Amino acid sequence: MNINIDAFKKIDSYFEDFDKQLRKERGALYWDTNKGIYGTANCKNVFEFFKKINLQDANCFLDLGSGDGRVVMVASLFTTALGVESDPELIEMSNRIKNKLNVECNFKNSDFTEMDLSKYDVVFINPDQSFSKEFETKLKNELSGKLYIHNEIFQPSILNKGQKFWQNQIPIVEYTN
Repeated sequence: MNINIDAFKKIDSYFEDFDKQLRKERGALYWDTNKGIYGTANCKNVFEFFKKINLQDANCFLDLGSGDGRVVMVASLFTTALGVESDPELIEMSNRIKNKLNVECNFKNSDFTEMDLSKYDVVFINPDQSFSKEFETKLKNELSGKLYIHNEIFQPSILNKGQKFWQNQIPIVEYTN
C-alpha cells in the first residue's frame, strides 16, 4: 500500500489550524468530557509512529477514546480505521472534519469498555486515567493484536509490555497478551 502523503499533509494542516483556533478559543488543547479528558495528539508524531510499526500490514485499527478523530484519520491512510468516543459532541466534530477532508474512516459513539476488541489488529489509546481491573481483564480476554499506549502515565499491569517507541520525547508503548 502506498501511503498518500498529500492526504496526510491535508489532515496535518487542518489540525495545525484547528489547534491554533482551540488555543485561541479555549486557552488549551484539553478539556473535560462526559467520561474523561479530551486531549490532542500531534499528527506528525502519529504518522511517523504508524510508519515505524508498519500499520499498513494491519487489517483493522481501533482508537479507544478517539476525541476529535485525528489519530483515526491518520491511521486510515494505512488501513481500515475506527474511532470510538463516548462524547457525542466529539463524535459530531470527528464526522464533520472527516467529511470536510474527505477521509475514509468511521467513528462510533459508544463506551469502548463495552465493545468487542477481538477483531482489531491494532488498538490505540491515550489514557486519561488508570486501567480498571475490569478493563484490564477485558483486554486480556479480547486483545488479539497489539495495544499501543500513547504516553506512560497509565499502563495496564496484566499485559505483556513490549517495545517502546519515542516520538518527539513522547513514549508509545506496545502491549500484547
